[in-house]
Amino acid sequence: MSKLTIPVLVTHGAEDRNVKVGVSKYTASIVPGAKLSIYDGIGHFPFYEDAPRFNSELAAFVRAATKSN
Repeated sequence: MSKLTIPVLVTHGAEDRNVKVGVSKYTASIVPGAKLSIYDGIGHFPFYEDAPRFNSELAAFVRAATKSN
């Protein structure tokens, strides 16, 4: 059981050769209220490989989390 009480954004590059997407899906499934975002065509570093999308999504996630707290 997760003890996290803060909003969690789990991101994963669908083309990641180091970590299988199932790991991120599992992580998101055991953290209450976690949001999972899978980036098609991206490898291990979504924040670097598609920085504009990542930054936009992260900013929206933080705004939403701030409103709910």
